[in-house]
Amino acid sequence: MSASTSGKGMWWLLAVLLVVLAAAIVLVRQNSLRPSALEQLPPVPVATSWQEMPVASPPPQGITGSIESPVDESQVQRCARMTGTVVRPTGKTVMTAMRNLDNGDPAWYGEKLLEQPEPGSSGRWTGIQYFGSQNSSVGQRYEVVLALIDADIVFTDDLAADDLGAFARSGLEVAKVTYERISGVPDDLCEGP
Repeated sequence: MSASTSGKGMWWLLAVLLVVLAAAIVLVRQNSLRPSALEQLPPVPVATSWQEMPVASPPPQGITGSIESPVDESQVQRCARMTGTVVRPTGKTVMTAMRNLDNGDPAWYGEKLLEQPEPGSSGRWTGIQYFGSQNSSVGQRYEVVLALIDADIVFTDDLAADDLGAFARSGLEVAKVTYERISGVPDDLCEGP
């Protein structure tokens, strides 16, 4: 092999390397200018357990609700009969969820409602919410939310209150109140409709 033949081979190799390098630069630049599919997705909250789920999303405009009784900042006994109003969209059901603000437990505990408006309508709702057991949490504060969740979630009798709380916190929050726990149990024991 002569010196001129090996020189031509080197130039050819150098030319190929320059073309490959130029193509790589073009590809990198194009990919850096357009966002990847993952970058286009909205951020997803990260939680290590359902108890650390973020607060429920605010409802769309026109979807409203209230917790009228007991009123915000009331004192409640072991349980309370709760009432209010809500606009219930088609495909949603209404429930309450409660958490203790003072004992360090981040868990939300949900309750099914006794009465609520038909889907696609507005009206009154009634429910029962429990606040601790016996008098174990007297003096502590509780937060209660009224939430709209997907209606296709099946509530069975053995579904735990903390599982219901997880459903509520994944829904749309339409009202929120805070109560202080006092000693005792209501005369009606929070039973029945």
